[in-house]
Formats: sequence, structure tokens, C-alpha cells
Amino acid sequence: MSDLPPSSVLEHIVDVHCHPTDAPGISSESISQLPITICAMSSMETDQHLVRNLALANPDKLSSMLNYPGHHPWFTHRISIFPPSSKEDHYRALFLNSSSASEDHITAFLQLLPSLPDPIVLADVLLELRRNLEAFPVAMLGEVGLDRSFRVPYDYHAEQRRLTPFVVPFDHQLTILEAQINLAVELGRNISLHSVKSQLATLTLLDRMKAKHGDRWLSINLDFHSCGVSPETWQGIEAGLKATCFLFMSSLESDLEEAQKRLLVVFHSYQ
Repeated sequence: MSDLPPSSVLEHIVDVHCHPTDAPGISSESISQLPITICAMSSMETDQHLVRNLALANPDKLSSMLNYPGHHPWFTHRISIFPPSSKEDHYRALFLNSSSASEDHITAFLQLLPSLPDPIVLADVLLELRRNLEAFPVAMLGEVGLDRSFRVPYDYHAEQRRLTPFVVPFDHQLTILEAQINLAVELGRNISLHSVKSQLATLTLLDRMKAKHGDRWLSINLDFHSCGVSPETWQGIEAGLKATCFLFMSSLESDLEEAQKRLLVVFHSYQ
């Protein structure tokens, strides 16, 4: 701890994107000693209660540990829009929805299916999400979003993930994202939005939310994660929202010139 800056500096630092419950265990002592503010995010059905319990176990840290319930696009295949007739039918409709599915895809599907959880119905997801948001007045929605590049692994928790050929259908992701955003707007909560290779769809979604929710949408703050939009597009996004935060993709570290352009856009927008 002696190598860290003084507490007068650390108290101004916010980790706006972390998943602390991914760790095997977090002690209350560790949380109580945090010198910074963290935004603790959920991802899937199995960690919603973990993030909630982390906050409940540390009530004195609620001002410096923001609670983010929400379902990440990587795990939206585990959610069914309507009650499915069976687990297999649900996943088969997502991953083998073509009568011309290849033999390799069928083999991969049969290998993946036993490791997949029973799907949860979107209505139940939203009920739990509402409870978790209402339990904490400063809780925000996250991490939610869209991702065209992610491939479902055979075992997400494996040390070395082996990938299937399957991606979560984009329309399925979008339906679940919109349902979560609608709830966030209803409750007046800010949003952490993941957007990978989905720039145009994200912009279209923002426009649709503005048209649907009007002033209530404009009062929402958005924290964009991995949204590789151009500087010009970023300026357009900012013009239509109350406040936005932009988190760069790690790949930008290899393109310093492009990163500098985006940073300048963000800097000048606040002048």
C-alpha cells in the first residue's frame, strides 16, 4: 500500500468497470479497505445475487461501491424471450435455426448442450432486475449491450476457453437489451453499455430510445464500453444525451494516433 498515492488522491479515483464477483471470494475486510470507488457489475444469472450480496454485506461502502445489476450480451443465450417447451428447443432455435445446419455445427451443438443451464424467461429476469435496482437508490444498469464478435465457449469458466462456432443471434441480444434499458429509463438509472462491432446498431438503438422515451431518455447517463466509434460519431452521440463516458477498447493501445483523436474529441466536447 505504501507505493500507492496518498488517500487524498485515491479518493477521487473511480474504477468504472469491474467484475469483483468473478474472484473466488471477496472478504468484507478487503472491501472496507478499498481506497477508491468501484462500479461492481453483474454479467449473468449466476452473479446477480453475488453483486447484490456484496453491496448488502458492506453497507458503509455503498457510496464508494456502486452496484450494477444487468445481463451482459455474452450470456443472453441463457435467456428465453418466452417460456420454452424445453431446454434443447430453446438453444436449438438460437444456434441451429437453419434446416441446412452443417454436420460440424450439429456435433458442436450436441457437445455444448449438456453444459448449458436451463434458460430463464425474460419476464423473470426483469423482475429480479427491478428488485435489485430498487433495493439500491444509486444502483445502475450494467453491464448490458451488444456484441457481434463473441463466440459462445464450451466452458466459459475454463482456464483456456475452447470456442464453439456459435454466436448469440443479434436480434435476440437486441430484444433483451431493449427490455433492460426500458426498465432503467423507467427507474431513472444510468447505464453501462457494451458495444462491440455493433456501432450502427447501437446508434440506431439510441435514436429509437430517444424517440420512445423522450425527456426521460435524455436524463440518462451512458457509460460506453468497447464502443469503437469514430470521433465524428462520438460527437453525435454526445449531442443527443445528457452525459456520456467513453471507455476505449484495449486494441486502441496499438493505435496511439487514433486514440489521441478520440481523446481530443472527448476533451473538446467538455470545453
